[in-house]
Amino acid sequence: MIVTYLIKSTLCLAVFLLFYKLVLENSLLHHFKRYYLLFAVGFATAIPLVTFTYDTNTTVEEAAIVYQSTGEEFSKETIPVAAPATNYTQIALVIIYTLGFSFFTVRFTANLVRLKRKISKAHLLPKKGFTLVLLKTKMIPHSFFKWIFLNENEYHQDKIPKEVLAHEATHVRQKHSWDILFIELIQVIFWFNPLIWLSRNTIKLNHEFLADKGALNEGTQISTYQNLLLSYSSCAHHTSLESPFNYSLTKKRIVMLSKSFNRKTAILKTLLVIPLVALCLFLFNNEIVAQSQNTTDLSASELDEVLNLELNTAGVFLFEGKELDKQALDSLAVQQHITSALVKTDVNYPESLKKEKIEQLFELTRSSKSSFCVEFYTGNDENYASQFNTGAQRNGKKSLVIEIKNDQIWINGKFTPISKLKAVINEITKGWSPKEYAEAVRSFMFKGNSIAFSKKAEKEFQKTNYVKENPSAKLLPPPPPAPLSELPPPPPPPMPPSIQDHLLKMKKLGSIFLFNEEEISFDSALELVKKDKTLSIKTPLPYSNPPKTYISKS
Repeated sequence: MIVTYLIKSTLCLAVFLLFYKLVLENSLLHHFKRYYLLFAVGFATAIPLVTFTYDTNTTVEEAAIVYQSTGEEFSKETIPVAAPATNYTQIALVIIYTLGFSFFTVRFTANLVRLKRKISKAHLLPKKGFTLVLLKTKMIPHSFFKWIFLNENEYHQDKIPKEVLAHEATHVRQKHSWDILFIELIQVIFWFNPLIWLSRNTIKLNHEFLADKGALNEGTQISTYQNLLLSYSSCAHHTSLESPFNYSLTKKRIVMLSKSFNRKTAILKTLLVIPLVALCLFLFNNEIVAQSQNTTDLSASELDEVLNLELNTAGVFLFEGKELDKQALDSLAVQQHITSALVKTDVNYPESLKKEKIEQLFELTRSSKSSFCVEFYTGNDENYASQFNTGAQRNGKKSLVIEIKNDQIWINGKFTPISKLKAVINEITKGWSPKEYAEAVRSFMFKGNSIAFSKKAEKEFQKTNYVKENPSAKLLPPPPPAPLSELPPPPPPPMPPSIQDHLLKMKKLGSIFLFNEEEISFDSALELVKKDKTLSIKTPLPYSNPPKTYISKS
């Protein structure tokens, strides 16, 4: 999810910056460009998080009659969940990001502290609309919010041109420092994104275009101002939060001063931004979701409502402890669009009686048999989920029990249509902390489900907040392991040692070599066996001291 967000955000910002470079940068729409750049950064940061929804007037697919008894016994063993493997790459990336974030946070804070110290140590001279901060230090005139920083000696000796003061006063008057603070904070968060750095430099350059224009509005000649820019171009300034008179890219500023304004071209360039924003809205949003709306104008919350009933031993339907009749159903139908009924029984009724009761329920609800689902279950079916949740609660843990049987879903003991699986699980886990998500105990059980229904349930489950917090969680059990292949045949036995090796071994043990009962040397024995391979070699066990090796004809 984070990777998808970063890709969409980066591509969106790249589109905006490319449009700026090709269409807007060389235009005289400096005020429009200022807000365009700020909007581009904010839009690219936010749009990948936005989900758009729209309504569709489609007919809700009718469901077939379903009446399944859930009273019979089935497996309730908790599926073991394997501990997720440690993702060292992810840990390394988090550490690197944290280090970068910490570094740029410290740098940003240090710049603010440095500016505050400069102001506290300086002689302040209030003027109309701004305050001069006169310092002993040699520096290039620069501004931050309402303060304009100048060298005290140069100011008192009138060595600072009035055009420079007009330039810095424009920065103050148009509140350019707010833009710089915004982009610097974004850079602290997305320090790794080169397009954020490019955006920051572009915003600062446009500030200079605006301030240059403000200085010229004081009556300064363009040629005089251009020479003034050149005279300050090689000097340095202090922090990234300030707006210095000599900001780099002097050539672009000089060229911009001599441009003429074309109203028709300016309007056309401005209007082109509208389809650009629409394109980015469509391409880089988080998701576009269609919401079905039936012809009776029911809201989404009114669809797929389940009527929870009880069938007592006398065969009477009860709703909230009272006998169900047409009058009660009519008042209920005002608030709910009922598409299914969940009937709790104390005994496991035979199928014939269930069919009879279903017909009675159809008559009471005046429902179409082709669009109404009835599900029977005994009270015992709810006991497992209740006992599981109670045990988890007793141990201070959150819990989630999902039972899927015969294409029917039960969440924490309550029947749930598949269309509401996501909403019900999100409601159960609402307010859980990250620690509670990680330590929650769960029990998922399955029996007699079709492949299509199982896949659909898994797809809906993957949309839940539970999976967002536990990305490795799966609703369906993993497939059984493949059977072990046949073991390979055992390796052949080792070859017996050769005659020469045996003689060498016996030599090391100090053996006496005998041929036809006569003692011979080791070399003679070796020569004999090399010439005649039919000779018999025997060393009786256990070895005598010293061992004796007999060589004879077979």
